[in-house]
Amino acid sequence: MTIGERLLVFEKCPDAFGNDPRVQNILVRIHLNILQFLGKSLHIFRRRAAVQVCKLLSPKFDKNVQGILSELERDERTLLAIINAAQTQRALEFYGRVDLELKEATTHRLMTSRQMLMTARQMLKQILAPAVFLDDKLNEARKILTKFPMSGQWLLQHADFLVWAENNKTPSTQVLVLDGIPGAGKTILSYIAFDSLLNQAGGNSRYKVHHLRLTERPHQNNNCLGAMQSLLYEVSSQNLEEIQPIIDSLRQIQGLEREHIIEQNLSNIMASNDPTFLFIDGLDELNDFEIQKILEILGTLLKQFSGLRVFFSCRMQGRIKAIISAWDHVSIPITGSLLHNDNDIQQFVHHSDNIKVLTSDYKFNFTQARAYLDAVCTKAEGMFLYAKLVLAELKFQSCDKRRVEDLIQELPDSLDGAYQRSLERVSKLHKNLCLRANRVFQLLVAQQPLQETDLKQAVVDSFNESFIPNMELRQSLFALCGPLVEVNSDGIVTLVHSTLKRYFLDVNDLMAKRDDLVAQKSEVLAKKDGLITETNALALKIKDLETENNNLMEKQREMEIRKFELEKENKGLLKGFWYHQRESFRSLGSEKRKRIKEAKRQELLAGLGATPSVAEENFA
Repeated sequence: MTIGERLLVFEKCPDAFGNDPRVQNILVRIHLNILQFLGKSLHIFRRRAAVQVCKLLSPKFDKNVQGILSELERDERTLLAIINAAQTQRALEFYGRVDLELKEATTHRLMTSRQMLMTARQMLKQILAPAVFLDDKLNEARKILTKFPMSGQWLLQHADFLVWAENNKTPSTQVLVLDGIPGAGKTILSYIAFDSLLNQAGGNSRYKVHHLRLTERPHQNNNCLGAMQSLLYEVSSQNLEEIQPIIDSLRQIQGLEREHIIEQNLSNIMASNDPTFLFIDGLDELNDFEIQKILEILGTLLKQFSGLRVFFSCRMQGRIKAIISAWDHVSIPITGSLLHNDNDIQQFVHHSDNIKVLTSDYKFNFTQARAYLDAVCTKAEGMFLYAKLVLAELKFQSCDKRRVEDLIQELPDSLDGAYQRSLERVSKLHKNLCLRANRVFQLLVAQQPLQETDLKQAVVDSFNESFIPNMELRQSLFALCGPLVEVNSDGIVTLVHSTLKRYFLDVNDLMAKRDDLVAQKSEVLAKKDGLITETNALALKIKDLETENNNLMEKQREMEIRKFELEKENKGLLKGFWYHQRESFRSLGSEKRKRIKEAKRQELLAGLGATPSVAEENFA
């Protein structure tokens, strides 16, 4: 490459790189080398032609030229490397800015999408008003799995459950029923199975798992419409594309048309035939009419979509058994002859905390503690609720000089017996504490759920104690009512089980009959007291009448005296009247006679024709 071309390369060096000290030094050195070369060339070209040729062909000149050219090449490479590095850095900075802007745009888009989804979910929640229990119950199930790692494994490894949970579009079993007596742990087992499938689904968007909890409390999925609204919210709340059509279709629509549109929306969402697992718990807590409506809708969905699979955790009895028996279903009994949950209840009862209570508080040895816990497992017959109540009551019983045989003998025979023993302990509390507990039970048996404010009102008596932190509030509630009540994470207080409410109602019926007898006796006594009271009232009335009669007689005497005085005064007035009347008549008579005499005199004078004066004189 010629020196001129080298110069052109260096002239093309961008001005932005001219400020770099390294580039400046290279450019200065390049220009000095070029000037040195040009100076030598001019010095040679001033000579004669022969000398020029000799100089140009001399090795020294060639060496100088090669040195200058090699130095120019080296500087060119250095300069190009600096320029390339700078351009690369600029390109990296540019792409970094572009990537940052892209990330910001993506974040903004995600935030916008998230905000739109949250807004749409809030609107959908206002329209459907769902009752969602998922977080609280799911956390409770996860805590149980943390404390008892093998809980529910028999269900997850059961052959029928594995067949039902297969990830295919045409399952051999669409309906699975977890059957068991009250208090056997059906709800917790359903949440354990739900959590297992939820973990298996992971990030697979085509693998849908949903849970629906039904209860008998108002506004908490206690009827078909509320349950379907909660189910529709559950299956559509994660997808903005599914929420908007639901909002548009359900806005300002009520009644039977609303139920029909909700069923249509459920059908549209499940129409993809993707594997959809639906867990339904507490169906047996509703009345027969609502049960039939819910099962009719689910039966229609099961016929339409082969990918839908339903897991019921409820008692197979009454209307539920009559309808589900006609379906192609598989039933897994928890209790009974098989007693699948025996290992779970053994693990629950023989926990180290329970053994510690018996060995430290009751001073039993390990063998005695095991014997008592074995007796609890035998009496429980698969009922976790029974074991929970019995073990919780250990903390409230007197543990001085108690024998393990006595404790075993005192174990209640049934779940109702466990309820009765807990209530008997509450009834033996101080009067004020018993009244507080009674307030709590009355509020919990009522239709509306008990909030924290209601709880404070029920537990606290005086105004000075009105501020109680939640933890102290829950501890005081447990000290009052024992294991019969629970406080959920959302602050709602509930009875430990729905069967406790039925027990309260049955006890109230017996108490009502006893109260009727007491009322009849009280009525007889009240009638007797009424007669006595009426007799006393009559005696008082007679006395009042006698007093009134005496007063009237005294008034009558006063009136007679007044009458006599008035008659006497009247006689005096009449006498004066007749006297004046007689005198007036007398004066009138004399006047009249005078007038008659005067008239006769005038008449006589007129007859005589005399003047009055002459006549008067003659008359005189």
